[in-house]
Parts: sequence; C-alpha cells; structure tokens
Amino acid sequence: MFTAYKKFWLQYADFTGKSTRSDYWWVVLCNFLIALPFGLITGVLFLSQLFSTLASYSDSYYTMSEEELVFLILSNLGALIPLMLIAAIWNIAIFVPTLALQVRRLRDAGFHWAFIFFNLGSLLTVIPIIGWLFSLGFQIALIVFFCFPSKESAGNNIAAGPATVTQAPLAAPDMTASSATGTSAVNQVQPEAAVSSPEPAVQPDPNANSAAQISGEDGTLDSAISETGE
Repeated sequence: MFTAYKKFWLQYADFTGKSTRSDYWWVVLCNFLIALPFGLITGVLFLSQLFSTLASYSDSYYTMSEEELVFLILSNLGALIPLMLIAAIWNIAIFVPTLALQVRRLRDAGFHWAFIFFNLGSLLTVIPIIGWLFSLGFQIALIVFFCFPSKESAGNNIAAGPATVTQAPLAAPDMTASSATGTSAVNQVQPEAAVSSPEPAVQPDPNANSAAQISGEDGTLDSAISETGE
C-alpha cells in the first residue's frame, strides 16, 4: 500500500506509463482514509453550528425569510472556514496525480485514455433527474473500467520477440555399434556376391579343333581311294 502511494506522488504528472489495478485502488483507499477525518470533523461542526443557530432564533425562525435564514446560517459557520480551506488545498494537490493515475489505469486495462472525460459527467448534475442519472452512469462505467485486470497489448508481445527455443545437444554416434553393423553388412554381402557371380565361359580348345579337321580330311581321303580301286 505504501509503495503504491509513494509511486502515486512520484509519478505526479506521468500520463504515459501504466498502473496496475492494485496500484490504483491502494491510492484510492489511502486518499479516502486521509479525507475521512476531515469530512467527519467538518460534518460534526456544521451540524452543531446549524442546530445552535436555529435554537438561538427559535422564536423568530418561522417569521424569517429564506434569504435571512441562509445568511444567518452562513454567518455562524466561521469555524468551518479553516477546514474548508484545507480540504480545497488537498483536492487541488491530488487533482493532477489522480488524473494521471486514471489515465495510466485505463491504458493498463486495455482502454483508450479518452474515457477519462467521463469525469465531466459530474457537470450534468445541474440538470435534475436526467443529469443525475447520466452522471451516475458515467461514474459507474469508470469504476468498472478501473476494475479490469492488466492487459498486455499486441505491440508489447511483438516487441518482446519470439520465444527462444532451446535444443538439446545431439548425442555422439556410437562408433562401436556402427563398426559392428558395417562388418555384418559386409559379411552378408560377400556370400551373395559369391552366389550371384556368373560362371566363367569355357574357352574352345584349338588343338581339338585341329584334330577334328585332320580326322575329317583323313576320312575324305580314304573314301576317295576306295572309289578309285573300284
């Protein structure tokens, strides 16, 4: 609470930042607690002066005009002037930081800061009934806006950049297993290569061909001799 109230005064006229929901409502609570004693004292003094004045003029009370009665009441409220002066100074002191806080709260909740002009709805109270209703509606709308949680804008997400993906280091390959696998593969390929290798072609024997030719020539010669003898 004290941290939020300290920030409230340090950021006196800061209309550019953001304020969380807790920062706003802690400040509202602190200002209420500070103003509460002054309000109670002012109310008690006002009522006491009013009743004492009416009691002193009880005989002529019913014969006074409204102007005389108002003048009589105001003339006996001298004790309230210091308190009213303190209250005016206090309200002036917190006016700017309160507006700045409301602007930051609206921005943090994801709403446009221009909704701050709903505060001007209090000027409508000069209009009976309708003005009162509109002024009450504007104040309720602001309270609802201030109750919204913080909202991250898309621009902040883009500015933050994509999330970094951490990859685990790759494990070193097992050379022993690779060598064993390669050896078994070679052993399997060698028999297949031996089975699938074609048989060598049989080369013709030139000596056999020569012998066959000589035998053929001898047979032809014998047949020719036998024909001549006949």
